[in-house]
Amino acid sequence: MLQSIIELSNDGILVFNGHFGIEYANRTISQITGYEHTRILEMTITDLLGNESRALLEGIFSHPEKYGEKTCTEIRLPTASGEIRNVEICIAH
Repeated sequence: MLQSIIELSNDGILVFNGHFGIEYANRTISQITGYEHTRILEMTITDLLGNESRALLEGIFSHPEKYGEKTCTEIRLPTASGEIRNVEICIAH
């Protein structure tokens, strides 16, 4: 039941590991980014979010005491077609 709720969410939901490899992505991520689901699962979170977000991600995981359990921010997300979308991301760890 939980997986059905996640799959039907209007929000993109990702799960990634300590090496930033994407382990789970719901269908909405494909709609937002334009990447096929199988391609997303081959990417790292930094591949998907782009180089602009790399420092933010590294900071969150290197210094969790500065960010708390959940951090939300807006980023410029590059899509598969090269379009840039302004999106809000929240990272919980």
